Amino acid sequence: FNPAFAETMTFVKDFWNIPEYGELLRVSQTELGNYIVGGQGDAQAVMDSIAEQHDQILKDAGYIK
Repeated sequence: FNPAFAETMTFVKDFWNIPEYGELLRVSQTELGNYIVGGQGDAQAVMDSIAEQHDQILKDAGYIK
């Protein structure tokens, strides 16, 4: 494979570099999928729901108060 690509991969960090990554991702995928694919809700409500759920996950994990 490409040596330049391999070198840059040492700099890459995932967006959520915490153990709760999977739970945060599940929330985003479910909510966005329901909106984009299923036509459920409106964009603002979906983003608000994701933010609320993410806040709760991060509070439960002790990252925010």
